[in-house]
Amino acid sequence: MQSKSDVSECKYQIHQQISENEILILSKLSSHDLAMSETSTQIFLLFNQQENKTNNK
Repeated sequence: MQSKSDVSECKYQIHQQISENEILILSKLSSHDLAMSETSTQIFLLFNQQENKTNNK
């Protein structure tokens, strides 16, 4: 049978791992969001350029 300190150490390790994973996921999400917003901006700018070319003809 495990001692109480082993169990609490185990719980602590699991909690640490979960926290690290959450930070990793959040950082990946924020960099993904950034990439998506940059892509959206580029698409919007390209669309505007096309509109301007069409309107200027």
